[in-house]
Order: sequence, then structure tokens, then C-alpha cells
Amino acid sequence: MLIKMGLTAIPRLGEILASAHPETRQLVADILGEIRHPGAVPPLTEAARGEYFTVRARAASALARIGDASAVPTLNALLGDPEPTVRIAAALAVGVVIGGAFGKIVSSFVGDVIMPLLGTVVGGVDFSKLSATIGTNAAGEPLLLKYGAFLQSVFDFLIIAAAIFMAIKAINKLKAPPPAAAAAP
Repeated sequence: MLIKMGLTAIPRLGEILASAHPETRQLVADILGEIRHPGAVPPLTEAARGEYFTVRARAASALARIGDASAVPTLNALLGDPEPTVRIAAALAVGVVIGGAFGKIVSSFVGDVIMPLLGTVVGGVDFSKLSATIGTNAAGEPLLLKYGAFLQSVFDFLIIAAAIFMAIKAINKLKAPPPAAAAAP
């Protein structure tokens, strides 16, 4: 019910988050995360500074679900939390926020740079408008199979997969090689 109320529930949930029993505060943090609105970031940021590590961890997880960049300073502070559960939740949340931002950048790069260039090379095709009519709906409007948008999503995926592959490869190169075996006497 509260999740369906959305924005109108955030102020009241923020009040509860600041004053209720720790278990209730954990549940409220979860609800604010499910609302997924940047308006929930300030009360969750305040909860992330609280005394109970379980509430701090739930606040970090909720901030990850919201995915708003304004939560990054709070999440960075939680990376130094003395409780491992909170640090793990904050690290995952930072990854989600950065991943979301990276996905937006890649989508823009593909949609605004790659696809227009590719369309020009293949004869002025606008990939975003490629579709095939497969029938009509009850209102008589055409039902479209938008394969151009699908191709754009495939390019998004390929670029993100390549970037992740290169990042993992670079991280593996940074790992210290195993110590050499001692020579036999």
C-alpha cells in the first residue's frame, strides 16, 4: 500500500525512519527503496548515519535500488563503516549507481553516435525507426515489430560486455603473480 502511494508516502516514512524501533526502521528503509524515487534519498542518507548497523545496511541497499547519484557521498562514507555488512551493502550500492550511470552513457553513445554513423554508412537508414507491421490492435492501430530498437539494444549490450571484459582483464593483470617455486637443491 505504501509503495503504491509513492511520493506522498515519503515524508511520513522519513519521520518513521528517524524515530522508530530499529526493526521498523529497517522495514521503512526497504519500502523507501522500493518507491525508487530520489525524494527518498535524504531520509535514507540520515538513516545511513544512525547507530544501528542493520539500519545502515538497509539504507545502503535502499539507496542502491533508487540509483540516484546524489547518494554516492553517503555510500562512499559507508565504505569506511566498521561493520562488514554495511561496507558490503555500500560497495554493492556504489556499483549499482555507477553501473546505471555507465549504462546511460553507453545507451547515449550507441543511440546518438554509433547508430547514426552506421545508418549513414549503409545508405541513410535510421535504425531507431526500423520496424515491420505484424497486424493491427483492437483500436485499428498497427502493431509494430521494432527490430531497429532491438539492434540498438544489442549494440548497447555488446559495448557494455566489452567494457566489463576489459575491466576484468585489467584487474586480473594487477593481481600479483604467485611466488616462484623454490629451486631444488
